[in-house]
Amino acid sequence: MIRFFLVRLRVGYRLRVLDMPASERLLAAGMHLDSIPFGHAKKQGEAYAFIPLDWSSVR
Repeated sequence: MIRFFLVRLRVGYRLRVLDMPASERLLAAGMHLDSIPFGHAKKQGEAYAFIPLDWSSVR
């Protein structure tokens, strides 16, 4: 019972952590990504996608 509660708590926390940068279009960084580590989170239905920053627009 406690383990089930902790799993649900972790899932809820991760969803809240992803929802804030996705809804406010905040810049996010992921250091263990294969491609460009900076970008934005975008909500796609029930999931989230990471959209890498377009470095050609950075000066």
